[in-house]
Amino acid sequence: MIEKRALKKINLSQNKWLIGASEYGFTEKKNRSIFRKISIIPRVLNGISDIKLKKKFFDKEIKIPLIVAPMGGLSQFDKKAELKIASSCKDNQIPYFHSNYSRYSIREIKVKNNNLDFINISLYLDNNLSFIKKKINECNTLGLNTISITVDSPIRSISYDKLNYGYDARTKMRKISKELRSELLREKLGPINWNTIRKIRRLTNKPIILKGILSYKDALIAEDIGVDAIWVSNHGGRSSETDLTSLEVLPRIKSKLKKKTIIICDGGIRTGSDFVKTLSLGADFVAVGRPIVHALISDKNSGLDIYFKLMEEELKTACILSGVDKINNLKNIDLKTHF
Repeated sequence: MIEKRALKKINLSQNKWLIGASEYGFTEKKNRSIFRKISIIPRVLNGISDIKLKKKFFDKEIKIPLIVAPMGGLSQFDKKAELKIASSCKDNQIPYFHSNYSRYSIREIKVKNNNLDFINISLYLDNNLSFIKKKINECNTLGLNTISITVDSPIRSISYDKLNYGYDARTKMRKISKELRSELLREKLGPINWNTIRKIRRLTNKPIILKGILSYKDALIAEDIGVDAIWVSNHGGRSSETDLTSLEVLPRIKSKLKKKTIIICDGGIRTGSDFVKTLSLGADFVAVGRPIVHALISDKNSGLDIYFKLMEEELKTACILSGVDKINNLKNIDLKTHF
């Protein structure tokens, strides 16, 4: 198993950081266990032997409806982590959301990978309009595919599981550019709000995604502002101990949206059957975070390629056994929920 192999290769502090979640970690654990409360009712004798998994993510055709979520602090595991993720995602036609809290800036990613195919930006912002304008202008100039804005982490949460270890991944950042260092060290202002999102909407024609939505009320506000996609997420249980998972709110958010707003969903997704359950409950795309780190640690050279291939095969198998011949028909499969 990729995860078990990866965890054997890192020290205890790194392990705590990777697994770490808000407060006592109940939400993070529930992200995984909630999938055991959803059952797929298999369909048989349908003659299905193959299924095409390709799908359009805005203007890019991608191999499977999988997205790599933004993650910071990865240089503690591999000093070229973001470069390897960007390269593998390009080769496997998987969208990668690059965090602006990474070792490499998005400009460096472009230079070192020749282009930004399948690369998107994920921004952590404060309410500094000049900095926001700078980052949005950079996105426009570089021709990035989409812009994701994280909205569920206006304050750093407490993680009791990590307190005793005094480990801060930010201190493990390898050498970074002067431009990126100045961004990370700059004075932060207050948290962003809905008016900030309205201003950002006026600054760019790029698709805007709000990451960290759990309330359908917030999803509706975002839709009215003109946001192009809703990213249903509890931040891997790292932001708030809500005991609320993405899967529990996903169907309601889907039913409340008035337009054809795209829905991305993450949270504890590990297998092909997890993919099928998430997509069938209303998501258009599924995002993963920790499994990408596990794959990178497990095999720094080909771990990511192996992981993407494995997920493609698992998703194909789960779809066929569910009686689906087209990826867009997953909303029609038979599910039994126990929550």
